[in-house]
Amino acid sequence: MKIPHEGARPTSSVTWGRMLPVSLLLFNSCGEVRDAHYGTLEAARAADAVNQGWIPAGLPADARDIRLRWDIETNQTWLAFTTDSAASLDSLAGARLEALEPKHVHYPDFSQAKWWPKALTRGGQGDLAGSTLRLYRMIERGLSPADSPHNLYVAVDAEHSRVFVWRPAA
Repeated sequence: MKIPHEGARPTSSVTWGRMLPVSLLLFNSCGEVRDAHYGTLEAARAADAVNQGWIPAGLPADARDIRLRWDIETNQTWLAFTTDSAASLDSLAGARLEALEPKHVHYPDFSQAKWWPKALTRGGQGDLAGSTLRLYRMIERGLSPADSPHNLYVAVDAEHSRVFVWRPAA
């Protein structure tokens, strides 16, 4: 066995200088993002998603096709569900909905899922031309928008009975 002399460099074609960027890329892409899909609100409750706080407790009883993505590290959440009451939705989870113009919405950095509309991402920047989406901010009952502790946004597509809720990064 040949012993390298003091100060010798490894002769391997892969060096730490080349591996470190790849390692960091792989590490960063394996964040704490989780996905879930529930057929009904009852299924979401049975899986404890409501008690854990990822799904608001006050969703309409007929909520179905519930899609959820959450980031444990940043507390960002993305939720979509179908409900027959989307057209008349004026409150959600005990909070009132305040209408917003697209320019006043904080859009999430999220476009990896096919179920999330591109218009509701920073890349789409609220380009709602030709869309049936209406935008809101959730305000807890009895509080002003400035005093509401939650920074949740809601988009309602009454034509397709679909509701999107998200909490952007702080």
